[in-house]
Amino acid sequence: MKVLLTGMSGVGKSTLIGEFRALGCHAVDLDSPEWSHYSAVKPGEAVEWIWRIERVSELLGDSTGDALFVGGCAANQGQVYGLLDCVVLLKAPEEVMRERLATRQGNEFGKKPEELEKIFRDKAEFEGLLEAGADLVVDTSKPLDEVIFEIANYVGIRLQDDVE
Repeated sequence: MKVLLTGMSGVGKSTLIGEFRALGCHAVDLDSPEWSHYSAVKPGEAVEWIWRIERVSELLGDSTGDALFVGGCAANQGQVYGLLDCVVLLKAPEEVMRERLATRQGNEFGKKPEELEKIFRDKAEFEGLLEAGADLVVDTSKPLDEVIFEIANYVGIRLQDDVE
C-alpha cells in the first residue's frame, strides 16, 4: 500500500509522516532537498517546488508489500499518481494553518508575509484540483490520533499500537 499525504503547507503532512514512522510504518517526507527542489516543471514555465521525479518514482517502485506513506505537495506530483494506491488530501481551516506555520520548528517556510500570501493563494487556486484527485479528504484540525486512525482505517492497515 503506497499512500500520498498531500495538501498545503501547514496542514500537518510532516507531522503525520513523523507519527506514522513512530508507529512502525515506512514513511518519507518528500518536502526535503533530498526529494524535491526548485525548478520549472517544463522549460519556460515559472520556477516551482517540484519533486525529483526519478527518485520519487524509484522509491515508490521499490517499496515492498509493507505500507509506505509519503508526504508532500509539489507542482509535478501528478506524475507519480499511477504508482500510488491512495492519495489523501489533508485540509485545515486557514486560522489553524496560520497558527501551525507560525509555531512550527524545523521548517521556516510560511513565516514570511509573502510566503503566507503564496500559501493561501495556492490554497485558493489548487486545493480543489488536489481534492478532485484525492481518494480521501481529511480535516486535520481534529485531534492527531483521530486523523491517524481515519487514514489507517481507510487504507486498511493495522498500526503497531492498535489494541486487540
